[in-house]
Parts: sequence; C-alpha cells; structure tokens
Amino acid sequence: MEQLLKTFPDIFQEKHLVAESKEKRKIYAYQLKYWNKISKEAEVLHKQQAEAGKEMKKRQEEYEAEVQKALEEVEGTDEKPREVQLPDNSEFELLFTEEKVKFVQTHYDKLIKPEESPNVLLTAAHNAHSFSAVQALLVYLCKLVHQFYVDESNADLLLRTSKIWVIPVMNPDGYEYFRQI
Repeated sequence: MEQLLKTFPDIFQEKHLVAESKEKRKIYAYQLKYWNKISKEAEVLHKQQAEAGKEMKKRQEEYEAEVQKALEEVEGTDEKPREVQLPDNSEFELLFTEEKVKFVQTHYDKLIKPEESPNVLLTAAHNAHSFSAVQALLVYLCKLVHQFYVDESNADLLLRTSKIWVIPVMNPDGYEYFRQI
C-alpha cells in the first residue's frame, strides 16, 4: 500500500491512523481522491470567482444604498441629487473572462462536491488467514488506477465522484501471527 501511495500521489492522497490493535499495531485507512493539477486550479479559480462575486455584490449594494441616500437628501426640493460613483470592479475582470469561466465549468462544476459524494469503504484481512483478501484488494486498486490512467470512463467516474476509503488490513495482529507461523 505504501508503494501505491508513492507511485500515485495524485490518487492516494491521505493516510489516516484509525485504530490500534491489542498489540499496538497501527490500522491505517487510505483515502483515494483524484484532484489533479487541473482540477485543483479549477477549484482555486472557482473560489476566487465566488469571493469576487460576493465583493462585487457588496459593492453594488453599497452603490444602490448611496444612490438612495442621495435621492433622499434632495427629496422635496428642486435640487439635483449628487453624483454617486459607480463601483470599480475592473480588478475582477480577469477572473471572469470567457476562457476562465469555461475552464471552471469544464473542470470543477462537473465534479461532485465532497458533501454530495458517496463514501465507499474497501477492507480486507478481517481474519488472520486472509492473505488472499489483501492481495485481491491491492490487485483491484492497481487495476482501478490502471484503468483510470488509460482513460476508461468507469474508473474515471468512480474516482472523480466518490470518496473511497481503503483499509487493507483490519486485523493486523492476526495477520502478523498467521504470517509468522
């Protein structure tokens, strides 16, 4: 499992200590998630656009309030209301070019967001003598990663839309005992 983490750092990104056995052997869970560089850039740009949108909305509300105030100041008189400066949003123009909006739509908006994605838990080695289960799980993970890299849509869809957790050895004491005999 450690080799998979090193070989495919863009997929096997997180390792969590979830428990310890009676003999103090650590039980780790590994989270698979595909956030490649392009997806990460799209996520950052999406956040920047969202923050810029909030700031622009705030500025627009302040502008409208100022216009209302200027109109109220001259209400009932023949005076013209004072001129209110439109908010300057030019600093945000580069965030909302057609190219950048399309980039976010292509690489971020189509991903299922973490709060919406289903959890999948893959486990092995519940019993002391289940060496083949660990091997089968690792073979499955290698096949999944291979399919992803050769662009098979099922693997791509699974990795992009699910939170997959892997616990390759649930019973490390039994696994170690059986391995030694």
